[in-house]
Amino acid sequence: MSHGRLDANETRWLLLLTPVAAAALYFVIGATWVLVSDSLLLLLSAGDETFFAQGQTNKAFLFIGLSTGLVYVLSRYCHRAAMAQSTEQAASHQQRVELLDALSDPVVTFDPQARVTAVNFACTRIVGHAREDILGRPMQDFVAPADRPRTIEAFLKVMQGQQIGLEVTILRKDGSTLPFEFQGVPLKDAVGRIIGALASGRDISQRLEAEARLQRHLFGLEATLRQTIAAIATMVEKRDGYLAGHQERVTVLALAIADRIGLDRHRREGLKHASICHDIGKIQIPSEILSKPSRLTEAEFAMIKSHPEAGYEILNKVDFPWPLAEIVRQHHERFDGSGYPRGLVGEQILLEARILAVADTVEAMTSHRPYRAAIGPAAALQEIRRGSGSIYDPAVVEACLALFEQEHFEFAA
Repeated sequence: MSHGRLDANETRWLLLLTPVAAAALYFVIGATWVLVSDSLLLLLSAGDETFFAQGQTNKAFLFIGLSTGLVYVLSRYCHRAAMAQSTEQAASHQQRVELLDALSDPVVTFDPQARVTAVNFACTRIVGHAREDILGRPMQDFVAPADRPRTIEAFLKVMQGQQIGLEVTILRKDGSTLPFEFQGVPLKDAVGRIIGALASGRDISQRLEAEARLQRHLFGLEATLRQTIAAIATMVEKRDGYLAGHQERVTVLALAIADRIGLDRHRREGLKHASICHDIGKIQIPSEILSKPSRLTEAEFAMIKSHPEAGYEILNKVDFPWPLAEIVRQHHERFDGSGYPRGLVGEQILLEARILAVADTVEAMTSHRPYRAAIGPAAALQEIRRGSGSIYDPAVVEACLALFEQEHFEFAA
């Protein structure tokens, strides 16, 4: 013990001292008395036999008095030490409570059974319960039923020494709820043993509301984007009556192929928007050329071939979350490099553009054009089968053939 305080080892010895010392002290005093009492009486009597005889008669009472005095002194010391320790613990607990109450964030501690052992004022204010109504209760009492299994799982991890973060809905005394984010850490004693858990939290309702507003805003922007792309596609189709419904049908087939291949959700969404407006570049081509019933001249065909690049230039001015401009520019590229406008080869061509190329070809061949009648799905499938590995990506062709031949895909009337 130093400076009037007991360390952990001294405290443990004091806890053993009262029950053990009484028996041990009696044994030591008794054994000593048996061994030395006669010699001591002979020394004190100085040959006086009467004194020696009286000492023999009364030495039992002397033993009782001596041992009782020593036990009293020892008990007194233990009692005073225990009282000092108790007072120090009470003062330390009060200091911890005052420290926790000074924190603005809710803080709560738990014993190994997940019962509340301490709670600060910020926490009582939020849950609406008085401190005495919270202490000793299990943590589950203050957590929404749906979140209780996750909360217990997180608590067990903390008791194994982990630090965790957890978002839960807490229950208030008035029946209302609040979303909270908690950080949990283990509590350890002086020798490093885990004796409980401490959790500090913060109200995240404002953050969640802000995230919800942002999500609604994003949904609104996405809806506006879809409507804008659809309006552009409609504008192109108005200039060329034979394109009416073409981009929509191409989109349906392209997405079916994408699903068959397993294109992820984000890229699928980009393919959808690119398919809807893949012919946007045709807006710069005179309508009489688009609807010309006879064979195009070399110059007219060159103008037709410019529409992927024109579409790229239009779309590239908008910062889309997908490479729409590049998909549109590449949808007439061919797997062997024979396409236009840049002669890309194989995987230099975006997968979305390779899908779009097959869907565009199949839809175009099954639809009527001013310069030819529709040739039907069978001929269209034969065409892409013949071009698999040269003109078209073989994996895309395989997926498209499976759609028609195994899943009996049909364009809507």
